[in-house]
Amino acid sequence: MPAYLFAEITITDPQGYEEYRAGARAATEMFGGKIIARTNEAEMVEGAGTGAHAVIIEFPDMDAIRAWHASEEYASPKAIRLRTATTRMVALPGA
Repeated sequence: MPAYLFAEITITDPQGYEEYRAGARAATEMFGGKIIARTNEAEMVEGAGTGAHAVIIEFPDMDAIRAWHASEEYASPKAIRLRTATTRMVALPGA
């Protein structure tokens, strides 16, 4: 069953974050991840949040999300993201 990763990202270093994007895309695709939505115009409908950059990525299943997030392939891009942005990530199984 597909699973989804939702990330709300506040980019603090736009130039450095571009470096993250390049490496993250390749690592994400290696684990079957496919970006299904990405925007700088997220709108908060309810609750607290930044309304910043947001992305939704579809993976084959929850195990793929866990494997991707803990992988060697994602380790370097992840370190760049942690340095250039603050992020909230939520993984959820599809219905």
